[in-house]
This record gives sequence, C-alpha cells and structure tokens, in this order.
Amino acid sequence: MASISDKKFFIIISLFIIFSGVLLSFASFYLNGRKIIREIIFRGSCLVDGSYDENKEKNKDIFLKKYKTISGALTEGCEEINISEGIYKENIFLEEESLKGSDKEKSVIEGKITIKGDVEISELTIDGGIEIDKYSDVKIYGAVIRNSVTGIDVAGGKLRISGSMIESNGKGMYLRKETNIYLSDSKVQFNKEEGIDMRNEVEGNIIGNEISQNGESGIEVIVGNSNLNILENTINKNLSSGIAAQYYTDFNFLGNLEIRENEIGGNIKYGLDCKAPSGGKGRPKGYWAGSIGLSENRISGNNEKNFASACKLDDQAKNDAIKSGEERELEIKELMEKDNLTLSESERLEVLKKYKERIAAKEQKETELKNEIYNIFEELEKIRKEDKILKREIESANPFFLILVKSNRNKIEKIIDMSDYYREKSEILEEKATEILDKSMLKDTYSKAELAKDYRYELDDFLREQGARLYFFNSIFK
Repeated sequence: MASISDKKFFIIISLFIIFSGVLLSFASFYLNGRKIIREIIFRGSCLVDGSYDENKEKNKDIFLKKYKTISGALTEGCEEINISEGIYKENIFLEEESLKGSDKEKSVIEGKITIKGDVEISELTIDGGIEIDKYSDVKIYGAVIRNSVTGIDVAGGKLRISGSMIESNGKGMYLRKETNIYLSDSKVQFNKEEGIDMRNEVEGNIIGNEISQNGESGIEVIVGNSNLNILENTINKNLSSGIAAQYYTDFNFLGNLEIRENEIGGNIKYGLDCKAPSGGKGRPKGYWAGSIGLSENRISGNNEKNFASACKLDDQAKNDAIKSGEERELEIKELMEKDNLTLSESERLEVLKKYKERIAAKEQKETELKNEIYNIFEELEKIRKEDKILKREIESANPFFLILVKSNRNKIEKIIDMSDYYREKSEILEEKATEILDKSMLKDTYSKAELAKDYRYELDDFLREQGARLYFFNSIFK
C-alpha cells in the first residue's frame, strides 16, 4: 500500500508534468506567434499621406506605417512606399526603394528625384525631373515627368519606362554613354529641346511610343557603337527632324541602328537627318549605310525632305526604307523566277534574302519568348487558384488556432511564399519584356507583369488583415 509521501510525490510529479506541458505549449504559442506576427509586419507597407497628423492620429496599426512626407518614410527605412493623393513638395534621394502613387494625375511630387541603385517608380507625377546615377537599374511605369530642365537625365545603367508621359521639360530625356534604354507605350512630347537625346554607346529598344511636337528633333542619337532598335513609333510634328543621326570624330565606330515600322511625318526638317556636328573628318566611307538599317517605315510629309542628302541614300535605299515585307517578298519571287540575273540583280537578291533571314530569326525568337511568357502566366494562374482556396481556409480559422495549430501556420507561411513567388515572376516578365521587338506582344507582357504585381499586393493586403485579427496578441509578441 502506497504511503502518504508516495502519493504526494506522485501528485507533485503529475503537476510538474502538466505545468511543463502548459509551459511548452505557451512557449510554442509564443515563438510561433512571434514568428508569424513579425513576418507579417516585415511585409507591411508604408503609407505617405500629406493630411496625416501624427499628433491627432495615433498610429496603432503596426502593419501599416503612416507618414506625412516621403522623406520621413525613407528616413524610417521604408522600402515600399505607397503615396496617397496630394502634392508633396520635397526633393527625394532613392537607393533601393519603390514609390507607388494612388493616381498618377493626383499623386504629385514637386521636386527632384535623385536615384542611385535599383528603384521602381509608378503611378506618380514628378514635377522637377529624375536624375539617375550610373550603374542604377530603374523602372518607371505609368508616370508623368514634367516641368524640369531635363525630364530624365541618365548617367548610364539600365532604364525601363512603360506607359508614361515625358512632357513640357527643357530636354525630354538625356541618355549618356552606356545607357541601356527600354522605352515603350509612352509619350515624349512638348519638350523645348530634343524629345530623346542619346549619346554614344547607348543600346536597347524604343518601341511603340509617340514622340511628337518637341522643340528640336524627336530622337537625336550619336551613332558610334550604338545598338538600338527604334520600332513601331509615331515620330511627328517635331520642330527639327524626326530622327537625327550624328557622327562625331571621337566616336567614329560604326553603329547598329535599326529603324523599322515607324511613322515619321510632319517634321519641320527631315524624316531622317544625318549630321556631323564636329565636321565629320575621318568618317569612314559608307558610314551611314553601314550603321543604319531602314525598313517598312512610313516616311512622308516632312517639310524639307524625307531623307537628308547628307545620309547619302540612293533611290534603292530610300525605297527599302519604306518598302513593306509583302513588297520585299514579291521582289524576291520576281528575281528568283528570272533565268539570267545581272550582277546587280544577284547582289540585290542576296540583300533581300539576308533581310528575310533576319526577320525570320526575329519571328522565331518572338515565338520562343511568347511560349516562355505563356508558360509563366499559366503557372501564375495555377498558383492564383491555390491562393484563393488557402485564403478562404485561413479566414475561417479562429485567430488563436491560427497561431497554435501547425497546419494553419503552414498555410500563412505558404501565402507568404506565394507573395514572394508573384514578385519573382513579375520581375522575370519585366526582364523578358526587354527582349521583345513587337509592340502588341510587349504591351501584353507588361500587362501580365502588372497582374502578377496585383496578385502580390492582394496577398500582402490579406496578410495585413490577418495581422489585424491577431492584434490582441501583439503586446505578447513584441
């Protein structure tokens, strides 16, 4: 028969085991809750609202930090900053942040933005211009840049712009040596000087833009060592030439300037001008023909001439500049059906065949890109269906069990992973867009990238909502 002391010992051991179990449960609850809360807080946005008064509005929401100024948000280490409607009179320095306005017409920064690093700007009006340091990687989507000496001044690095307006500046864009430019679906207009002024060794794609009514040429480019595709743009009513190609003695290498499927008309001087501001000494023979490829354009109605005499284009080259793909195919067919070709006809046939090969290679690459983009978007939509199911399951769970039950915690962590996945895929789609040479395909790819971003923003908002449900536990998990 057990003694009283044995019973006491048994009771003490039992209580100890129970207490240890409770303590371990609370420790698990605390650690898991702290982890979830901090992960959600880490994803929290920063909101700038010019009407915010921190003395009157106590900022209780730890998942959404509010600030009165953009500079204040940057000082506090915000990386993703949403900007409410209003006028913000401040100069801003960005390194690794993103700024997103609520409405590009109503979220206005009256000041200069200086960038040194990887930055994204969207849905904002900037009255004061953007200056970009060399080696930066900058994305500008759905923005208005106006009322500056130079709308966008780029010292080098990579610049992607889509769906934006660069207007009413001194110079619209100034792209210095070794800039990578990807400009699409934008308007560059009403600037007092050039719409786009590009120095030597600039490369990239200028596709599907309207470049019009600028005080000098629509596009001015130093050809030496350039590697540019200027495709499917409307370049008209500029007060100098549509496109002004320049040669400088210091940059006397051939360039690679592909000008195709543009509409160039109504410019005061030339559709295409070829200039040598330094006098052109030492320019290699056939420099312009060797550096500029012209095809399938609509060039007409320019006041002085469609092609400046300095470009030294013969009648065949001028015809090729505006000849459609169908007309080239017909010419190839006619030459191949002839029994005996003259030397000049044989040379002409080779030129046409090479052009056809280039177009075929371009179309093949576009097909491959299209398939890659389609596959990425199929993956996105599959994950999208899963995230909707997960969200419903999380919303139906009790906040306490959201933390305590491992399967629920796993669901929140999976939502966090999905948000990161959407971010990654949107960046991949934006990178793919820099390889596309077709206006409609480019626009479609950017719209898919924007959709992936919207999915991410929606998930991050959802996480904030779940954080608010766990607000009771915030004081425990601080």
